[in-house]
Amino acid sequence: MKTEIADKWIAALLSGEYKQAKGKLYDGEGYCCLGVLCKVLGGEFIKEDSYVNHIKDIWRCEHESEILPLSIKEKAGMASLSGEYNYDRSFDAQLTRDNDDGKTFEEIADIIDKHRYEL
Repeated sequence: MKTEIADKWIAALLSGEYKQAKGKLYDGEGYCCLGVLCKVLGGEFIKEDSYVNHIKDIWRCEHESEILPLSIKEKAGMASLSGEYNYDRSFDAQLTRDNDDGKTFEEIADIIDKHRYEL
């Protein structure tokens, strides 16, 4: 990913400005790590009323609610929509999985810093 974008993303994750959420880019109160990237790159979240699967409100950034919108991925210079990294190991890793499995924004910022050239 682009170095200057990685630096801005890391700073935003460490700023304390964003409450962390799981499962969605934005849930109306908090953001997953990829949702923070959307905000850093100027993405706007729009609320849609939906009663599918008993979910009342869905927040979308450019029609996406769980993965990066394609335009954000391209602006950031990322290789995947879910923040995949660690391609040269025997397991795949994803920032979405790290976020939803309970890693803090601080831990995710460290991962981004370490794997910025793979992301």
